[in-house]
Amino acid sequence: MTPLSLDRISQDRGVGRRRHRVLHDVSLTIAPGEFVLLEGPSGAGKSTLLGVAAGMLTPAEGSVTLVGMELGRLSPAARRRQRARTLGFVFQRSNLVSGLTALDNVRLMAEIAGVPSPEAKRRARDLLERVGLGSLGSRLPHELSGGEEQRLAIARALVHRPALVLADEPTSSLDGQIGRTVAELLATLAREHDTAVLVSTYDPRLAPYAQRRIAILDGRLTAPSAIAHPSPTESKE
Repeated sequence: MTPLSLDRISQDRGVGRRRHRVLHDVSLTIAPGEFVLLEGPSGAGKSTLLGVAAGMLTPAEGSVTLVGMELGRLSPAARRRQRARTLGFVFQRSNLVSGLTALDNVRLMAEIAGVPSPEAKRRARDLLERVGLGSLGSRLPHELSGGEEQRLAIARALVHRPALVLADEPTSSLDGQIGRTVAELLATLAREHDTAVLVSTYDPRLAPYAQRRIAILDGRLTAPSAIAHPSPTESKE
């Protein structure tokens, strides 16, 4: 089933005389397992598009279909349930729950999505090992480095095995090799579960992991362009 389909989406911001259009007639489909970059400068509409795709913003025009469900036809409660089951999120800042340990931050996301508690804990432990944080499960977010926080955020986004991950500039605050490591982890772990990924970014370090790169400028998409890059395992420093 198609993880995400946007059909002729337009979106406004502000009210009254300050109201202006930030997305113009946007149509986009993401296939299962596809890694897509949404590239554009600050203010181009990237974050607004992700908010609409997630059902957190209601478009002024057009429809959003998330894993077979048209969000505009759902009640707010049903929309939240659909989002919890089918979406994972990675943000520029990790947005972790400050009072929970690394393990519990990941486990909680799985339980919110309906995964039984014992299985949620097992998956959380496995993913912490996969992202290199197996020995840090008892630490609180403020005890982790920026790169460790983003690796933890990736584990949290994938623990419930969503159909789609939305990532909003996930590497922009990370330097050098740390950013590349986070990008590779996101791509590798998503590919293992055939999870589609839509990343809002201006970071060229993510380009080798994408099947498509789409530009957005002033709320309008260019035609998607297929790109040929070396696979993450073949890419060189």
